[in-house]
Amino acid sequence: MKKKLHFLVNIAYYGALALLIVLAVRYLVPVLLPFLLGFFVASAFNSLVSKLSRYRKRAFAAAVVILPFWGVLLFLLWKAGALFYREAAELLEWIQHTDFQEILSRISLPFLEEDTIQWLTQRAEDLLPALVDLARTGLMSLLDLLMGIPDALIFSFVTVFSSYLLSVKYPQIEPFLLRQMSARLQTEYYDVKEFLLRKIFRILRAYGIMLVLNYAQLLIGFWVLNVSYPLILAAVIALFDLLPYVGIPSILVPWGLIEWFVFSDSSLGIGLIVLAVIVFLIRELAEPRVMGKNLGLSPLMSLLSIYLGMKLIGFFGAFLFPLLFLFVKEWNDSGRLPLWKSAPDDS
Repeated sequence: MKKKLHFLVNIAYYGALALLIVLAVRYLVPVLLPFLLGFFVASAFNSLVSKLSRYRKRAFAAAVVILPFWGVLLFLLWKAGALFYREAAELLEWIQHTDFQEILSRISLPFLEEDTIQWLTQRAEDLLPALVDLARTGLMSLLDLLMGIPDALIFSFVTVFSSYLLSVKYPQIEPFLLRQMSARLQTEYYDVKEFLLRKIFRILRAYGIMLVLNYAQLLIGFWVLNVSYPLILAAVIALFDLLPYVGIPSILVPWGLIEWFVFSDSSLGIGLIVLAVIVFLIRELAEPRVMGKNLGLSPLMSLLSIYLGMKLIGFFGAFLFPLLFLFVKEWNDSGRLPLWKSAPDDS
């Protein structure tokens, strides 16, 4: 009876905690995002700032470390944003002034029967308006985001200034927060902190490295193949590699086959297929070294967590919910929150 009661209390406690986290992410994170980013940067550079503060005042050490970091990062983001804006504007103009029906009418598929060609053409014509509207809406949203310069300037200023102030006061922040917590919450805080540093940060860093590596390969490949709008296409396709069961070759190979057999552009079609093979081989060589152990969730659970995150919270939920699922799995495996029985090699 005591075990059941203890189990129910744990369910209620951690369920309420999970609900608070979801509500906080949904409503508070967008408002407090500059300060959260500032705290993350201050935490990441705290070790270096602490070493430098042995020789000079901490305010000076924080300025030497934090401000150059933000200066370089914001400059790179500004240059990249300008390039993305130009490509997005050109792509949107191309979509708005292109007769896709006329393009479909010129497609030749000599290896298929006439009835099959008519059926495929009809399906393509049915899907075309929705796809064009989706692309137009997405590009216009991107342009609106890139044009929000005043908001971006305010956001950047608050983020940079908060990261500097938090870095200066960082040694006093954690003790202050701990004094506001009960003994149990302090234990949970240290467990969560250890979990984040030990696993989540390493996973995010590894995925970030793989994302940059894939983007660089695609960008170079598209530049060599003279593909239009390489910055945007490389970014969108690189993001597909984060989804379970969906990889870069699953985009490039069909694209290459369409260019080769449908539009009779054999050089671009073969080039895209070769690029897909290169990306796949480099990924197979680099991923074991970069990723080490995998995320710890099965592909099905990863897909479920991404879907639920996007439905409940939105874009950021696709990244947050896999981490929450992994956190619950970690506590289940450790016996802190026994929700299910796992096999010894269950992942």
